[in-house]
Amino acid sequence: MSPHMENLAKPLALSLGSYALWRLVRPHVSPDEITKVPGPGGNFAFAGHMQDMFGGEHAWKFHERLLTEYGGVAKIHGVLNEPQLYVSDPVALHHIITKDTFDEDSVLLSFVPNVWGPSFSGVSGDHHKKQRKMLSPVFSIQQMRGLVPVFYPIANELRNVFADEIKTGRGVVDVFDWMSLTALEYIGRGGLGHSFDALNTRKVNEYNEYIKTAVSTMTVLYPLITLMPYIGHLGPAWFRRKVVDWTPINAVHRLRDISDVMQATSEAIYHKKKSALEEGEEALTGLVANGKDIMTTLLKANSKADEADRLPENELLAQMNALIFAGQDTTSNAMSHALHSLAMNQGVQDRLRKEVLQAKEDNGGQELGYDALIALPYLDAIFRETLRMYPPSAIVWRQSVKDTVLPLSRPMKLAGSKEEITGLPVKKGTRVIISIMNANRDKRVWGEDAFEWKPDRWLKPLPETVTKAKMPGIYSSMMTFLGGNRSCIGMKFAELEMKMLLFVLIENFVFSVEEGTEITWTFQVLQQPGIIGPDGKVDPRSQLPLKISFVGDGKP
Repeated sequence: MSPHMENLAKPLALSLGSYALWRLVRPHVSPDEITKVPGPGGNFAFAGHMQDMFGGEHAWKFHERLLTEYGGVAKIHGVLNEPQLYVSDPVALHHIITKDTFDEDSVLLSFVPNVWGPSFSGVSGDHHKKQRKMLSPVFSIQQMRGLVPVFYPIANELRNVFADEIKTGRGVVDVFDWMSLTALEYIGRGGLGHSFDALNTRKVNEYNEYIKTAVSTMTVLYPLITLMPYIGHLGPAWFRRKVVDWTPINAVHRLRDISDVMQATSEAIYHKKKSALEEGEEALTGLVANGKDIMTTLLKANSKADEADRLPENELLAQMNALIFAGQDTTSNAMSHALHSLAMNQGVQDRLRKEVLQAKEDNGGQELGYDALIALPYLDAIFRETLRMYPPSAIVWRQSVKDTVLPLSRPMKLAGSKEEITGLPVKKGTRVIISIMNANRDKRVWGEDAFEWKPDRWLKPLPETVTKAKMPGIYSSMMTFLGGNRSCIGMKFAELEMKMLLFVLIENFVFSVEEGTEITWTFQVLQQPGIIGPDGKVDPRSQLPLKISFVGDGKP
């Protein structure tokens, strides 16, 4: 390291050390109301409860405990002993989601621009509103209808892959790996107008090999990532890059490499698409998706927008990175949960197959259009129930941007007080964890069977408690796609992708769990499937081995 860099590094280390010490002692010397909120003990000074929250298969019990023992609001500790609120209370969630007193977490607002670029998920205020205004129309239902002929070939390619696996005697397939590759191809063709050739069995997809390690890498780096609001803006970009290069942590270098690969790929796709647009509509018809993809529509809209509304090139590139990262792992995770649940519930799978086969017969043996596919009632029930029980992002963070009082649906007693309160004072800067999963599984809202995967619940009126709860989510009274101005912009894209895949796969195959195989899911930033070995330990590799066979005696 050069003397100049050493001179910069020393005060930086001193500042971070001082901040860490202040974080550790602050709750004791300058307590506020949230330090008196009931919550679990046993946290560690540096990591807080983060190990409990993301500690693999054991974390499920911790999250369940937060719901059953502390109701809808609990205090947990983050990195460096930072007190945080863990919230699933519907009234409190409504305030967090819909009021202007909370926004995206400062950690994410610092992390995302540094790693993926200034996308809609990494900017705030008017900047976020401007990007959202430009992006929302390109995810319309009309746009989704245009993607149907783009999506079906991908589902059929995966069908052929599974058929080949059966024919060659490999009837047990790692479905999780193939869901990741398929989701990447959906994002590529439907989102970017580019094929990653992800379902080509004759080669290893290097791009996916980088991307699929992103979640586990960020989980490992989470304690360091929480420091981003304090180090993410230090010095110019070249200086921060040098700090990353010199950091003696392999996971930091791995995340750097993932970011570099994503950026280089997005730039290549962007410039190719930009050149085609300049040549005219005829040039677009020669590209993947024939110009019907999300990114082409966005570039067209952006070029026609007023100067004040137009997004600069670096922000367009950032949206591409965001589409890939936000859309791939979440959808592949949800699809894997759906197939695993169907494999464990053969009666449900048989009933879905009957609906699928009947729908195709009624359509003259042809592929269903958008409206008919989306409206299939039992397919829809399975989609909803899977996302209720297994939201890909089980928790997300928000942060108060001003002092506020958080309303509660149920009274609470603070430590040292005999009085019950129905509103909790929250200071500016307080970090809040929205527990999407617990909001979706609260027995006081969803009933005693809230922890069970039951698609049939969606084929009859939901309990009155669900309606009265008034969850602020944008979809089916659940929090999976969030709500407000930070709701999931790609919800319709994900719905079409998942329903089409399930339709094609269940039409052709029977999924089951091979006898003697025990599958579990570990709780990370995104849940990961794995198998339990003979020694009772979970294999560290993410995998979902399912037995696949043809429906009846026919072959696709």
